[in-house]
Amino acid sequence: MIQMNWQKFFNIKLSLIFFLSSLISYSQNLTELQNKYPDESEIALEVSEHYFISLNKNNEIEVKSNSVEDYLLLKNTSAGVSINESLVFSELISVTAFEAYTIGNEAEKFKKTPVKLIVDKPYNSSSVFDSDTKLKVFTFSNLSQGTRKVLKHNLDFKDPMLLHRFNFTSGIPSVSRKIVLTVDKSIEIGYKIFNDTDHLVKLTTEENKKNTTFTFVINDAPIFRNEPKAAGRSYELPHLHFWISSYTIKGEKTPVFGKVEGLYKYYSDFIKNVNKTEDPALKKFTLELVKDAKTNDEKMEKIFKFAQEQIKYVAFESGYEGFIPRNASQVFERKFGDCKDMSSIMTEMAKYAEVPNVNLTWIGTRELPYSYEELPTPAVDNHMIATYERNGEIIFLDATDSQVSFGLPSEFIQGKEALISNGDSFKIVKVPTLTADQNKYEDVYSYVLNGNKIEGKGKLKTNGLTRSYYLNVMSDISKNRKKYIEGILERGNDKLNVVSFTENNIQDKTLPYEIDYIFENDNYVVHAGDETYLNMFLHKPLIDLIFDEERKTTADLDRLQNFEFKTAFKIPENTKVTYVPENVTFEDAFIKYKINFNKTANEILLNYTIENKKTYIKPSEVKSWNESLKKLKSNLNETIVIKKAWEI
Repeated sequence: MIQMNWQKFFNIKLSLIFFLSSLISYSQNLTELQNKYPDESEIALEVSEHYFISLNKNNEIEVKSNSVEDYLLLKNTSAGVSINESLVFSELISVTAFEAYTIGNEAEKFKKTPVKLIVDKPYNSSSVFDSDTKLKVFTFSNLSQGTRKVLKHNLDFKDPMLLHRFNFTSGIPSVSRKIVLTVDKSIEIGYKIFNDTDHLVKLTTEENKKNTTFTFVINDAPIFRNEPKAAGRSYELPHLHFWISSYTIKGEKTPVFGKVEGLYKYYSDFIKNVNKTEDPALKKFTLELVKDAKTNDEKMEKIFKFAQEQIKYVAFESGYEGFIPRNASQVFERKFGDCKDMSSIMTEMAKYAEVPNVNLTWIGTRELPYSYEELPTPAVDNHMIATYERNGEIIFLDATDSQVSFGLPSEFIQGKEALISNGDSFKIVKVPTLTADQNKYEDVYSYVLNGNKIEGKGKLKTNGLTRSYYLNVMSDISKNRKKYIEGILERGNDKLNVVSFTENNIQDKTLPYEIDYIFENDNYVVHAGDETYLNMFLHKPLIDLIFDEERKTTADLDRLQNFEFKTAFKIPENTKVTYVPENVTFEDAFIKYKINFNKTANEILLNYTIENKKTYIKPSEVKSWNESLKKLKSNLNETIVIKKAWEI
């Protein structure tokens, strides 16, 4: 049978293993594919992975895989064809063999040319567990219409518990995408297909005396493009996760994954030997740090602030270092570490400070949509924090966010499940999503009209995750701080000039981050005959978030947020305001806003609040979301009308 042949010849030279697959005839299909995909530059003829999961002679689980990627160029490279393809590897997933080559087009008599430029590069992943992961990048040359790019490789998984997911779609069309799992009869696997509501993925199984082979295949897969503000590929992309459920040796069955208990046991082995020895220097430092604290909350706030500000975030995991926190003594000595190291030192300092119920906690960031129950494998999460429980309430301590206030979760773990360790037991809790009022943007300002220019001053206050967001970004752009603050303030158009500004409460996270500012904006008003038109809505939040109604992915707005503006415009002397927009109150499932104008003898007061009521906008909701924002935009584009008094 086919799967047996694959196993038998697994270590034979790659060019022989894959020879038959390289003979796929394409010339007769080239024109057909070009007609079918007139806007596409290339197409995947085949993307396949074949996994072999077995017990070796030492009764250890082995996982090996081989893969084929075969692309056909429908246009010349000038039309945007990618010249690079890559494969991912690490210390735990090694490349045992690879081959990359082009097959020329019909005019080139289908000549096979090996790729010569092959480079290893770091893999820039957002996952804190992936810092040792690398890319082997293959640069294909002499590409033209009708050329094929072929990449084949074998992988050896040193830890069979760390298996790849398989994506059934990509950013280019695919004729066929397939994953095959050939599994020894002594091993049970689990699997789950995500986001295949149309049942496009077909599964077939085949058995013999030794193995069971599962084949998952999708033909003519839909295309998924990168889109603005996308929540993450895992939210909509059809994909497969699979895992080792159990294995049987001499009639004894050992469970692995499939339940959260199995995942916790796997994780617990990584932390069981962490912080077993007391560090006198760290203990002394901790006791000095918290000596004036009157409550456990005050102690933990000081410990959290120390980890935020004094432990520099550096991810340098290699192999299992991606899962094992370093001892607190090492972190204290070095003054740097990753998320696990920050959590390690906080939990150990809590012990020295005699604060109970502070534990290491696993969690997935918001780019991962899974719960622990639906995916109880290491693929469910990618981050570690500490948690502090007092009186039944959980405080989430994510020191990788250097600006978040004590008591608030960081922005990228809101709404996620957390797996809290406690010796032999664990608990799963959900991180709250902060309310819009907790993330307030409050701006109070006044201004006058000077010719075509407006001039004014104001005070901006930001709270919660809005505060931490702005300060986190500005920590990386200190040289362009004035320009960034102009972006925060907006003030009507890109001609805003912040004449001067003063920042307050940068260090004290318990207080709002404030900006006192003086501003001017040239050529802001519009003159038409004897009338002057002035749009008093100098800041128009959300209206740039109108999305393409054909959008395929969930949009992530990062946080719920309440924008509150109080503005006063001094009416110029010898003029009269002839038109003021009507007051408006609006609320639906997506946003709510309130606009209130109040005209006095000398000035016009405008108070308005705008709030988004959702952090995620699903593709099915985009049209309704857009309609709400278009109404808001229309209201915010309203102007007052001013005439000279003697012309009235």
